[in-house]
Amino acid sequence: MGLLTAASIVFVAGILRGMTGFGFALVAAIGLAHVWPPAMATPVVLLLELVVAVVLLYGLGRAAIEPRRLVRLCLGGVAGTAIGTLLVSGLPAAWAKPALDTAVFVSALAALAHVSAPRLDTPAWAAAVGFLVGLFAGAFAVGGPFVVVWFLAVGAQPAAIRANLIVFFAVVDFAAVAFRWPTIGIPAEAWGHAAMLLPPAFLGTWAGGLLFRRVNAAWWRRIAAYSIAGGAVLSLARSLLS
Repeated sequence: MGLLTAASIVFVAGILRGMTGFGFALVAAIGLAHVWPPAMATPVVLLLELVVAVVLLYGLGRAAIEPRRLVRLCLGGVAGTAIGTLLVSGLPAAWAKPALDTAVFVSALAALAHVSAPRLDTPAWAAAVGFLVGLFAGAFAVGGPFVVVWFLAVGAQPAAIRANLIVFFAVVDFAAVAFRWPTIGIPAEAWGHAAMLLPPAFLGTWAGGLLFRRVNAAWWRRIAAYSIAGGAVLSLARSLLS
């Protein structure tokens, strides 16, 4: 029953990732925390994220990628991932989870408010946002809402956002696995769980890619904003209930 629940969760997460370019970890990390303890759920999410990212890269057109933004995001993301991986082992869970939930909730409010801030479209802000995403991704396998809100605020177009996010998360996911493996470690069971969950993750990602081609820019922005808000509400509710 636990495996069936996990498969359903990663299928839904895959649909969101295939359609928007983000959201897999947001949905999977929150959902799988009810199936396995965080020490197991986090590496499973990271492994699935990495494989899904590679699959999305394979079918990604280069035209929508924006190197000007992407390079700084990736540099900041790798640095943040290294620090997040090192910090998570010594950070009390009583502090870490409320901080994460609050940050995601604030980003959800910004996304729903349609904050417009084109002045934030600078190399320094791109590196800072990438660092923040990497910090939380390395620690909890969740961090995507921050970069999505930044992209929406600076006025990027949906096709460009999706393309940049696919490349960015591929880099961050690879860094997260590479840093976690020799430091915190990845349980042997996590590899097995991830392997069993790959089919529903692939299927959901494929379905999400088909949906992306049918959604206009206005609807894409609504879906992105409400996805972040929904994840924030679920994350906060989980913390309050636990």
